[in-house]
Amino acid sequence: MKGIGRQIKSWSFLERKSAAIVSFTLLLSAFYAVLLSFPLRAEIVDRIIAIVGKEIVTSSDLADFKKRVAGGEYFTETEGEKKDLLASPSLLLDRLIEERIVLQEIKKKGLGLSEEDLEKEINFIQQQNKIDRQTLIQALEKERISFEKYKAGLKRQIEQRQLVEKEIKSKINITDEDIAAYYEQHMSREKEFHLRQILIAVKEGDDENAAFKKAQDLLAQIQKGGSFAQLAKEHSDDPYAPQGGDLGYLKASDLLPVLQKGVEKMKIGEVSEILRSHLGFHMIKVEDIRAKGIEHFSKIKENIRLQLFQLRLKNAIQIWIDQKKRGYFIKKL
Repeated sequence: MKGIGRQIKSWSFLERKSAAIVSFTLLLSAFYAVLLSFPLRAEIVDRIIAIVGKEIVTSSDLADFKKRVAGGEYFTETEGEKKDLLASPSLLLDRLIEERIVLQEIKKKGLGLSEEDLEKEINFIQQQNKIDRQTLIQALEKERISFEKYKAGLKRQIEQRQLVEKEIKSKINITDEDIAAYYEQHMSREKEFHLRQILIAVKEGDDENAAFKKAQDLLAQIQKGGSFAQLAKEHSDDPYAPQGGDLGYLKASDLLPVLQKGVEKMKIGEVSEILRSHLGFHMIKVEDIRAKGIEHFSKIKENIRLQLFQLRLKNAIQIWIDQKKRGYFIKKL
């Protein structure tokens, strides 16, 4: 269940997209193959295979859980992950134990779904799909799923989603700084920087100390909230001073080596320290960063926010589960 590119839905017994509740097709598929995965045998003898808190887990519980995984109720990131899970009784039992902990926490926190609220959810699903109750039941029967089993699965999903929203989601915050850092980190190497510059030129015979002092004074004004563009117009010796020092979009490789090293480490909105070149003292501001083939930051900002949220939610769920495990008596038999 590791890997930066894998999404939170691999922990779906906790976090199910709300669309899964609306989509009639997905709700049916969650129970698909219930009677196909394990042929019924009259001689099956149930036995206790684990203890979780005050509850027992039996071999039939594990078999039922395996059917739910195969049918899609327990969502996995890839088919390969699903196959690995289905092929490993030990891993299946670990996931079932985690689900049992989650269900016990739901009871403790009073987040169980009432029959009335469950009925409202089912009515909402029917309205969204423009079907009545009889049509729903008939569709379930075609998939060899009882209406009661359908209700139980839906109830479990909603309760787990409510737990995630109360215990985990509400504590995750994605800042604009987080988004900007992610955008810059994941762009291609051939970045283009929209830069502004203030240059305090130092020519042969000039007082270098005075020039440096002037640069220090300007940087102090900028750090206190002064307008970089306005100060560039008034004080910069750069040819682009009338445009507020706006150099446009440049690759780092287009800059003087000393400027290149400074700019490559900067984020959007940052102003460099005073940089010395053979021309004099420079201050650089990064207005924007872009790369070929990547959309402008403003266009994908909210998509990045969602992606970061999903990644953090996945990690937060794992941490939450690990913490809860430590508070439960767990024994595999």
